[in-house]
Amino acid sequence: MDYLLEIKKQFPKIKPYQENDWEWENEAKEFLRKGELEKAENLYKKLCLSQPEHHAGFEGLAYTYLAKNETRKASWFMQEAIKRAEEFLKDNSIDIEVIDEMRHALKKIKEEKSLRDNDDLNDDTIDIMELLGKITYFEEKFHKEELAEIINKKDKAIPQLLNIMKDVRDNYQKYLEDDYFIHVYATFLLAQFKIKDFFEIIIDIAKLPGKITHELYGDTITEDLGRIIASVYNGNTRLIYDLIENKEVDEYVRWQGINALVVLALQGILKREEVITYLKNLLIKKAKENDLEVMDGIINGLTDLYPEEAIEEIKWAYKNHLVDETIIDLDDILMGRGIGKEAYLEDKKSDRHAQLIGDINGEMGWWYCFKENQKKFNQNFSQRLDSTKIDPKPKPKPKPSNKANAIVKETKIGRNEPCPCNSGKKYKKCCGK
Repeated sequence: MDYLLEIKKQFPKIKPYQENDWEWENEAKEFLRKGELEKAENLYKKLCLSQPEHHAGFEGLAYTYLAKNETRKASWFMQEAIKRAEEFLKDNSIDIEVIDEMRHALKKIKEEKSLRDNDDLNDDTIDIMELLGKITYFEEKFHKEELAEIINKKDKAIPQLLNIMKDVRDNYQKYLEDDYFIHVYATFLLAQFKIKDFFEIIIDIAKLPGKITHELYGDTITEDLGRIIASVYNGNTRLIYDLIENKEVDEYVRWQGINALVVLALQGILKREEVITYLKNLLIKKAKENDLEVMDGIINGLTDLYPEEAIEEIKWAYKNHLVDETIIDLDDILMGRGIGKEAYLEDKKSDRHAQLIGDINGEMGWWYCFKENQKKFNQNFSQRLDSTKIDPKPKPKPKPSNKANAIVKETKIGRNEPCPCNSGKKYKKCCGK
């Protein structure tokens, strides 16, 4: 069926190349992002008529119909978009990557259409897809209600969430776009559900080249990646070892691999002694290989597990200047042993950073990137300033600490937070470049 004929009947006054259509595409994208599908559909239809040789309107309609669960139409319009885009290859006025992305999208649409044709989708699954559509892009609100509905229908949601994360692994470039946020929600939901089928996928994502994983997740990498990996652990410890030992992987991601082992040990999923033995041997191995980027992570991991069996190796590492003493001081490690093994491990186990991922509201709901939290933070900060009394008398300087290295943790700005320069942009797209 030629859907273009239907559009011409609907908008008979639209003439090719005679319309003031330069903003239609941007407006339609914004409506699609907000879930206002009827408005997006009408604008894309007009764009198809006013620019019949360009792919933009056809591609936009494909994504709009996909969001409306009309896969037959979505497939037809994506094929039409690809045909038009391929014409631009003749004069090199389009990048092949743009067409490849559309081809991949068409493949996904056809897979989804096949499922629908086989009556495999029921109303709950369609509801899930609509809910996921609402949380696909970043907005300055935490989608608590939509997430609650997804959690209530988790059996139907899990396959869709896994498909999203497979797409992130295979087509990560798409998710580097500014507004994509669904992969963050999907990651925490799958970790909350403890889905073992996600384990190999998140390991593959963690191994993406350069700083790609940081671009996808921001501060979540240094704060929660180890906990996420531990939460979906499927028993294949070798994959975590490979992540840690891979010199091509970002050093902070490798550290989070170590943290995953620590969390698994503290929560009783892996034997503490096995993890201690592995890290102790890894310390010597990496020292011999001159792979020092991961050395501090190994020392931290051992320290969190009360390293009585590895204390000589740790002393050796400090003696040979293999450790950054500003991160953790040897005296701190030795003093920690005085608490007693059981009390020490119990204290570490109760720390948030040693917990498996819990309810997504508690994990993400407080993030500063959501506007409601910014208001709370600013109000609390103002109240603290108002209640602070300024003492006009100068105070004596404190005596030097006996501690060799006091660590002051610098306040970090999240990559998805508003830039402090007041530009209105996200930090990662402004001063944080």
